[in-house]
Amino acid sequence: MIVTNTISDARASRSYLGKAALVPTMGSLHQGHLSLFRVARQHALATFERLYLLSLLRRYRGRTVLVAQHGGITPKHVRALMKRHGICRRDFRPVLRHRRISALQSPDLRA
Repeated sequence: MIVTNTISDARASRSYLGKAALVPTMGSLHQGHLSLFRVARQHALATFERLYLLSLLRRYRGRTVLVAQHGGITPKHVRALMKRHGICRRDFRPVLRHRRISALQSPDLRA
């Protein structure tokens, strides 16, 4: 956590942190401020979890067993995370290509 006292300090810290949560406290912290930190933390963790899961699913083409092995969790937990974040493993499967059938290979035209 970075504590700043001026707007210029807040802008400077934001430039190297990327996104930041700003909680104006007027000099003291109380339960309301702490709940804001909890919400910001939950949001940051959920975002990281989703991005990490998406990268592993892309890497292993939707194979939950391999994702689970790489992440050190069970395949059941991977499926639960996918459900929580609304991710379908079929989106990561390679697209099947159909063979083109020429006119001479068509069973209707052979006779």
